[in-house]
Amino acid sequence: MIRSLLYVPASSEKFLARAHERGADALILDLEDAVAPQEKLAARARLKDAVPSAGRNGAKVFVRSTMRKRRAAPAPSACSCQKSMPRPMSAGSTRI
Repeated sequence: MIRSLLYVPASSEKFLARAHERGADALILDLEDAVAPQEKLAARARLKDAVPSAGRNGAKVFVRSTMRKRRAAPAPSACSCQKSMPRPMSAGSTRI
C-alpha cells in the first residue's frame, strides 16, 4: 500500500542522495516541472544510478516524464534495473 508520495527533482544530486531517508512509501523522480530545461538531459542520464539508490530502503520508485513527439535527444534506458511494464493495449485489442 502506498500512503505517502515524495516528488524529488531528478536534477538535484543533493535531494536524490537523501530521498531514501525521508520515509515515503513511494518516490517520484521528476524530470518535468521540477527540472530546468537546460538540466533535463543531465537529469535523464542520472536516472540509471538514481532509481536503485532512491529505492534502497524499500520505497517504490517512479519516474515522471512526459513523452513528446519531438525530443532533443533520446532518453537512455535508465530504468533497466526495473521490471518492464506491460505495453498499453489499444481500444480495439483484447487480452486472452
